[in-house]
Amino acid sequence: MRRLGIITLLFIVAVVLSFLVLKVEKNSGSIKSVFDAFWWMIATISTVGYGDIVPKTIAGRVLGIAIIIIGTSIFSLITGSVASYLVDLRIRSREGAGKVALKRHIAILGNSGKIDEILAGAVNLLNVNIPPIVLVGTFSTELVEMLKNKYPNLNLHFVKGDYTNENVLKQANIQRAHKILILLDESVSREEQERKNLHAVLTARSLSKDAEIYVETKSAENARHLIRAGATDVILPEEMSSFLLSGNLSCPAINQLFRTLTNPSAPKLKAVPIPQSFKGKQFSELMSHFRKDGMTPIAVVSVKESLKTEDLLTNDEAIDSIIMSVLSEIDLDSEKERRYDVIVNPEDDYVVKSKDIYAIVVTK
Repeated sequence: MRRLGIITLLFIVAVVLSFLVLKVEKNSGSIKSVFDAFWWMIATISTVGYGDIVPKTIAGRVLGIAIIIIGTSIFSLITGSVASYLVDLRIRSREGAGKVALKRHIAILGNSGKIDEILAGAVNLLNVNIPPIVLVGTFSTELVEMLKNKYPNLNLHFVKGDYTNENVLKQANIQRAHKILILLDESVSREEQERKNLHAVLTARSLSKDAEIYVETKSAENARHLIRAGATDVILPEEMSSFLLSGNLSCPAINQLFRTLTNPSAPKLKAVPIPQSFKGKQFSELMSHFRKDGMTPIAVVSVKESLKTEDLLTNDEAIDSIIMSVLSEIDLDSEKERRYDVIVNPEDDYVVKSKDIYAIVVTK
């Protein structure tokens, strides 16, 4: 604001001097009207200097020198202000203090040590057309810069702050996010992790009715509360670990199989959009299509729209209190929640429907 005031003052002085030039040059020079004086002043302070209109008298030229000096000062201040603004914008963005102006982006919330692996998986699973990704949490600036350098093809942004805070989520433009992934905050206790994620789901859902929200939890009981709070789905690591532990009793290679299929750096298990031309055709035709590209479909994913649970409240007073305080102004009964059905190993004569959107495939 101080620079703007100085620039305005200098411009006013230049205008006054140009009228003085008009006064001394009116009878002897080429500056004979107000327009001539204004034109000459603009050409002079911008350092363009066309030379079509110039002062002839000594007094006019002295005033012209003053205007040249003023013009140089004005443009130096303007250039400095613009550079300062851009540098400040860059610093704020680097430190996670800037507002994100994105839409249809992916927001990853939570201070988790799995961020690196998740980004690696996103790069290898999405391949092309990767949406912008916004990290929200109290990560260090050094970690974020390392991730940006490690994944240069990702349009990676960072918002620093408490991911349960509404203002922080607005800064990340959660309102226009396409997908939201909420991870367990490893910097707090187990109980606090679950509480924060429930609060984050409630806040994110109050800001966006359409975003798909996926939440990590270690509690099967809490998973039910998260779904009721507005989560699209929950990720329970224990579900997979229990199966793998049991699998060792029959065949230790099951562990190696899943490790190979789900390795973030080179995943073999992927979700591929089903081409529109195969809607209404049999699964055997779709299988032949994918096998030409070295992929074997093992499942079909269908999407369906269902109303949110009518009974939002639970028997836990503490959880009910959080839900009601955050969503007191939200009409949840009118919201839609995206759900998925997974049909594993469909029969060859299974007819691909319009709601079947992905094929789960194993790649070579």
